[in-house]
Amino acid sequence: MYFATILTLLPLVLASPLVPRQSGNTRITSAYLNKLYEWRPDMPYSDGWGEVSAVPTSKAPNKVHSLIAYKLEPSDFGKTCNLRFDKPSISTGGLTFSIYDFKPTSGKTYDPKKACWNNKTGTRGQKFVTYKAGGKSNLAYSMPCPKDWINLELAPEGDVNMQWPQFDPIGLWLEVVQTSKPASAPAPAPKTIRIDTADQVQTREASGENGHGSMQFGEITRAAPGQTVTTLIAFVMPKEDYTKRKCVIMFGKASEATGSKTFLLYDFEPENGTNIFQSWRMSWKFKRGTRKGLRATHTVGSNKVTEFPCPKPGKGLNYELAPTAEKVSIKWNSTKDKEGLWMEVV
Repeated sequence: MYFATILTLLPLVLASPLVPRQSGNTRITSAYLNKLYEWRPDMPYSDGWGEVSAVPTSKAPNKVHSLIAYKLEPSDFGKTCNLRFDKPSISTGGLTFSIYDFKPTSGKTYDPKKACWNNKTGTRGQKFVTYKAGGKSNLAYSMPCPKDWINLELAPEGDVNMQWPQFDPIGLWLEVVQTSKPASAPAPAPKTIRIDTADQVQTREASGENGHGSMQFGEITRAAPGQTVTTLIAFVMPKEDYTKRKCVIMFGKASEATGSKTFLLYDFEPENGTNIFQSWRMSWKFKRGTRKGLRATHTVGSNKVTEFPCPKPGKGLNYELAPTAEKVSIKWNSTKDKEGLWMEVV
């Protein structure tokens, strides 16, 4: 037996009361629930009942759709929203209906005082699902929770008549799964830490045993025979632990760069196991340490020279910058911004 839809239509608008959130998964009652009558196309109608029906009748048209709006909280964004449908008060026919996304003209929700068959105050969007009630699961559709509102249009499929009260735990309802974590923003990139030179000295082939240390000026030169100049540079890692990050040696601008504009970066090991070399004891003939393996070949014009996992806090890093076999002259003033060699923790 089919139950006919009530034909005495009074323009009513009912809104759901605000219900405090509870712990665990949250059940949300619709904020607005409107019925759209095909045979009363210009009348807004909301009596606290939802309905999807297309009952055979001697008079056509005969369909009833429902518009439903759920209001979400900001904390719900990114969680899982489940649309569930429990057996309604009236359920006859094939028990099948479709759930559509609904796009309100206002951008938030449809107008419950104006929405009717001929003027829904919005447009039907994509179909989410076609669902048949009364099966093993009451889960009709699952989706990520949006930021503010969920607006839906329910339409009958075939011969069906289902009706349910808005405020009873039956019919269509929304479940917010509280155990799901909201979508998180990407973690901010770690701050780049600049490490300036701890010591710097030039060794000049022409000076032999005489040192020419300068923390301000650096030089790499190969000119006439006997005129080669190298620069030794030392860095000391800060007391903070950056062992899980990358260290990058950078070379910025040069006050002079001629010839090949290319230099070689060697690891340097100070004598007697000192953390960094002692610049006041350095000269071309007595470098008080040993040049080790070649770490990088670099041409002035790009910034990154080489990178490697950062060593432990307080560790000294010693390097010798030497010319290639070609003629070259590279000079810099370390006191100027972005000039010469420095190190970064990235």
